Amino acid sequence: MIISKIHEREDGSSLRVFDFSQIPFEVRRAFSISSENNEFCQRGAHAHYKCRQVLTCMAGKVEIKYENKNTKGTKILDPGDSFLHENMEWLVITFTKKYSTLLSFCSEEYDEKDYIREYEVFKKLL
Repeated sequence: MIISKIHEREDGSSLRVFDFSQIPFEVRRAFSISSENNEFCQRGAHAHYKCRQVLTCMAGKVEIKYENKNTKGTKILDPGDSFLHENMEWLVITFTKKYSTLLSFCSEEYDEKDYIREYEVFKKLL
């Protein structure tokens, strides 16, 4: 899934422009996560009842392991790559390089009640 284009300048700087029409829902929230000086740190390890997300690697490299009722898989994101994370899908994010950054566009506002934080609970709901 490609939702952005990079415009590079002769001086080496760049501008990333996002095409929200490529996101299959209305964006209600956005946030970023960075590994900072850590390598192989993990985030996620949860699912959502309602929220859908488009996750975009902004820098570094990010590994996404996902599981839903139909499939399990792994997706590697390099800068500019995106992943559509559906609701009722377990996700574990691993930042495989230092200073990796992931940008998330969400279909819902933050609501702690939307989170499924126990894997066994998630499996029973499938």
